[in-house]
Amino acid sequence: MVVGFTANAGGGTELWNELTDVLGEVTGVRVPAGPTPRRLATPMPVTSQCTGIYLNGDIEYQVTIGDGGGLALSVDGDLPAPLVCHEDLTCDLVDPSSGRRIPGGRFVRDPRTGAVDRIQLSGRMARKSALV
Repeated sequence: MVVGFTANAGGGTELWNELTDVLGEVTGVRVPAGPTPRRLATPMPVTSQCTGIYLNGDIEYQVTIGDGGGLALSVDGDLPAPLVCHEDLTCDLVDPSSGRRIPGGRFVRDPRTGAVDRIQLSGRMARKSALV
């Protein structure tokens, strides 16, 4: 049996996990789940090194320090959603409607300077804009 699954949305991981539950019940075969949020990982202290505007084509990701003091992500001007970031610069997105954590992506450092200059979300890499 082969199952192919492609999702072009932030909820793809959760949808895959729901699908694996159903496939397991129907077939009796354990299907590996997708990545899970790192609940036990040490959160990264909030830092402005990750804030800024990141661009991938015409998609704009804006990372700010939110009302609660943590990082928040807005895509193309949508309402910001909280991020939980870890010391290795990976992050989970907090769904504003449910409060559930979804594996979100990671911040990437420039290997020459050590400065955070990119963000990778759902397989897309966006570069920090020098224009702020």
